[in-house]
Amino acid sequence: GALVTRVESDSPAEEAGIERGDVIVAVNGENVAGSRELRNSIGMARVGQEVELDVQREQRRFQLAVRVGDGDAGGGGTVASPPALEGAMLRDLRPDDPQYDVVEGVMVAEVEPRSRAARNSIRPGDVIVAVNRRRVRDTRELEQVFEQAGRTLALNIVRGNSQLYIVVR
Repeated sequence: GALVTRVESDSPAEEAGIERGDVIVAVNGENVAGSRELRNSIGMARVGQEVELDVQREQRRFQLAVRVGDGDAGGGGTVASPPALEGAMLRDLRPDDPQYDVVEGVMVAEVEPRSRAARNSIRPGDVIVAVNRRRVRDTRELEQVFEQAGRTLALNIVRGNSQLYIVVR
């Protein structure tokens, strides 16, 4: 199963009653081996579709119906950019992203033209895999690194089939 480590407030998961520490063992009757398989199962559902989750909580096993939400709604899985990346919208990788099964990191979803991020050579589709030599697998980890980083950021980025380093100030 897939262990739930956090539940975003006002998310479909919270509304359905999923709690931190729950283990999701199946989606629509299909067993789930881990978090990647869970993301794939949920990612295949349409926004607004209801899915049935088999949940293990302590010694109880039960089912919950969850309506699949829009991953962009409510800010879950997105992160505010530091000044050096101003104009970039950063979010967690999703199952429909080309790099999803290839790397772990944070997707640059959008870059405003002529923004500081654009001037620092950040492009939509880039995947940030490390900042200041610290790996980042999702927006939560990226936020933690941003909080500890100084004004200069050394970004390790995957762009298509290439890996590059970009220093931004």
